[in-house]
Amino acid sequence: MACHLGPLIKKHRARRGFDQHAVARALGVSQAQVSKIEAGAVVASYDQMLTLARLFSAPELLLEAIQPCIDAALDLADAAPADPERDILDLIKAAVADMAAALAEADMRTADAATARLITLAQVARVLITQRL
Repeated sequence: MACHLGPLIKKHRARRGFDQHAVARALGVSQAQVSKIEAGAVVASYDQMLTLARLFSAPELLLEAIQPCIDAALDLADAAPADPERDILDLIKAAVADMAAALAEADMRTADAATARLITLAQVARVLITQRL
């Protein structure tokens, strides 16, 4: 889900004084895997990004990680015709707003819940739109 976050991860790691071995232990992966993530050769999973956001006290990492999902959900909301299925798209917009507010306040528990809700709603919306095409 995350794209081009390697340099940002590396910056936060260095800023917080962690070496790659410490990050690897926190993620449950090898140091080589962390190196690949930072180099952009491997994309970190959402769970890994969540762990990193908590480890570095950097909720903006989580927002960057789910930005493609947010963009897709908003694109679907804008492209959908007005009909009863529009309700799910309104829920997506509300989840985006909730998540952004929680991240701005560094409330990771609320952000996690809003993010999970957003991902589920985006998947449902994609299925609904695809079925209509």
